[in-house]
Amino acid sequence: MKTIFTVFTATYNRSHTLYRVYESLAQQTFRDFEWLVVDDGSVDDTKDKVTRWAKEANFTIRYIHQENRGKHVAWNNGVRLARGRFFLSLDSDDSCVEDALKVFLDTWDSIPEDKRSEFSGVCSLVMDETGRIMGTPFPKDIFDARSKEMRRKFHVKGEKWGFQRTDVLLEFPFPELAEGQYIPEYIVWNRISKKYKERFINRTLRTYYNPATSSSDQLTASPVWKNSEAILLGHICALNEQYEWFNYDPIFFIKEAINASRVARHAKVSLLEQWRRIDKLHMQLLWLFGIAAGFLLYTRDIYRRNSGTGWHRK
Repeated sequence: MKTIFTVFTATYNRSHTLYRVYESLAQQTFRDFEWLVVDDGSVDDTKDKVTRWAKEANFTIRYIHQENRGKHVAWNNGVRLARGRFFLSLDSDDSCVEDALKVFLDTWDSIPEDKRSEFSGVCSLVMDETGRIMGTPFPKDIFDARSKEMRRKFHVKGEKWGFQRTDVLLEFPFPELAEGQYIPEYIVWNRISKKYKERFINRTLRTYYNPATSSSDQLTASPVWKNSEAILLGHICALNEQYEWFNYDPIFFIKEAINASRVARHAKVSLLEQWRRIDKLHMQLLWLFGIAAGFLLYTRDIYRRNSGTGWHRK
């Protein structure tokens, strides 16, 4: 049975925080949605809790279990299984305001019908548990742009939250590399933004909670030396697919070039192969000048690895 929204939650050993998602969905004023929980190999009581909630809730809850392969694999599975026209990811330790779905749908409906094919979704602001907005607001209360244009040209920063059309996400799945390789989410957002715009609204609809558990309970946590292939893919994609924004945010690209060199050493990718993977000459030259700094950061990583510190999160 089709529905308007699939609210998707990927989770791993977060049964102690998952209630926030459930309770905020139970309070939604708009009711045409399903909650799809993809469990990435949890060993706690996540399945028991979600199964109990599914029996008592007045909305559809579906629980899917997969072997521990990472959030990006859970995401791909969720998109394929989604019954919703729109796909909205809500993290396993966060919550949303009671009219979040209604605001999202009303905003989508405000886009002229003959223009909607140009848009992938709607994006809103996020607050922390104290009510403080995370990052910066959008240039206007209602603003249409590509997501990377918003980041690079307008320098909007911080956590944001929104939905995407499910058919668009089927068009742009996450790459699936070796087991345990977490794929940075911005790879997919970059590719979507080259083809589609979003409508951005200065409404605060989601609450982000600072994680209180160890990094081992985070789907997106991994040491850079264990996740090097995926992280390198992210840096190379930024250089290859966002280069048109260089004049607006050169510092970003300098950092990406340096980190590409740094992470490639962990992935044991030769200098020649690194050069070949970068498409544009001016990005290749930027990478070339960043090799020395990349080597210094790589040396720091080795020190941190040997001392047991230095987790990389994306």
